[in-house]
Amino acid sequence: MKKQMMTLALALLAATVHANDLTIGFEAAEGYTAGQFPPAPWTYYGGNNSTTDQVRVSNAQAHSGINSLAVSENFYDHARYPLAVEPGESASFSVWVRPSFTANNAQAAYIGVVPGNTSRVRSLQFERSFFSNAGSTAYSVHWYEFGARKSVQGDYTSSTWYLVNGEITPTEIILSTTTASGPLTYSFDRMGEAITAIELGSAGGYEYEARVAYYDDLTIIPPRDDVPLTVASALGSPTPAVGTTTNSWGTVINCSVDHVNAGTTQYECIGWTGTGSVPSSGTSNAVEVSLTEASSIVWNWQTNYWLDINVTGNGSVNVTDGFYTKGSNQILTVTPAAGWLFMGWSGDASGTNDATVIMDAPKTVMATFSDDADGDGLTNNEEAAAGSNPWKSDTDGDGFNDKLEVDHNWNPTVSDQWAVDHIANNGSTFGLYPSNVVLDVAVGQMIIETDGINATLSLQLEESEDLITWSNAGPAEVWSWPVDSEKKFFRVRSIK
Repeated sequence: MKKQMMTLALALLAATVHANDLTIGFEAAEGYTAGQFPPAPWTYYGGNNSTTDQVRVSNAQAHSGINSLAVSENFYDHARYPLAVEPGESASFSVWVRPSFTANNAQAAYIGVVPGNTSRVRSLQFERSFFSNAGSTAYSVHWYEFGARKSVQGDYTSSTWYLVNGEITPTEIILSTTTASGPLTYSFDRMGEAITAIELGSAGGYEYEARVAYYDDLTIIPPRDDVPLTVASALGSPTPAVGTTTNSWGTVINCSVDHVNAGTTQYECIGWTGTGSVPSSGTSNAVEVSLTEASSIVWNWQTNYWLDINVTGNGSVNVTDGFYTKGSNQILTVTPAAGWLFMGWSGDASGTNDATVIMDAPKTVMATFSDDADGDGLTNNEEAAAGSNPWKSDTDGDGFNDKLEVDHNWNPTVSDQWAVDHIANNGSTFGLYPSNVVLDVAVGQMIIETDGINATLSLQLEESEDLITWSNAGPAEVWSWPVDSEKKFFRVRSIK
């Protein structure tokens, strides 16, 4: 399973061509001429008594387009394309190959990775071998290291195009393909070597056979320079931090930044703007980036203020506590619970209808609900049962509040003003006195005494420990004034 996954990854890599990648289709538009040896930087590496005629551009077979690279019969004829991969660097390549038919024990196609020491080539070969491992057929995929067979796996069919993938990592050289036998992969130890070329070869072994291997659509992804990523942010502590970092090509970086809360003020990251490998824009506070070119990311912010919603009584508000965008309008609507009425807003809202709160600063509002809106002692539900107005304490305006009338089995919606008028008009019958008479009784008899020529005012200060039992706090104070005319008025006033 690991080898299969590796093969798939290589295939995807070969299918994605980045800037500075090289793809060769051997077409005339690319500078290739049918019947000619491919031009520089290609080089030729010959076998026994062979010439560059054994390696040429051909329009006899092609995987795509009309041309391909043909390597014909003879002993180890090869074409090399230079590739500079220093120790510790990585690169990859892919190529389509159409193995030749061979009736003898010989190679039908050859793809090699050439190090600085050319005697240490690692290669994948399509080979007809009379000496294959037990259980394999005559047509097998082989891997070779320094000319020695390392593995024999799978079967192939001559004259069929196969995709071969190569990956050069700092520690390994991995060559793979997929045939009817499934994904086939072999990993070589790179041994810390520099890699100098990719090699495409002919059939080797017995001579004098008419066999030709074709190669097409060679893609090379060379080593990459380090890539800078610049991060800018007016607020917060981004990851990576503000500034410029240098990263290996293809490095996957998770860029993110947290919102900043400062009490009732919040600074919210609402996305980013980017260049290079960073998407041009986004609306979250995190993005995963695979760096393949110089890139930058700028985190964008908005200010939010806290809206604190409070409720007295039973009811609800359509807007909840939370941070809201600076400058936004929050329209508040109330829903009283059954039997409750909305009395109004207080704090940063007012009125008894829907309220609009402008979030130009942190705000606090209070919605007040009451089950006795008019304060007459009857609940709103009791008012509804009696038919009275829950917003008026004296629905019928007769001077008796609704609760008094309900408590005495009167109808609070029918005026009893006649009773008030009857009592007022028959004061003596009901033992009523005008206020001036009451005042004269209270003041004249209790405080001021007159004997015709003098008026006497007596004041006694009393004290109590329980407001029930009282005793004199000292002797009474007595004032006396002569009354020297027919009419004279007195009053007692408290002076602070």
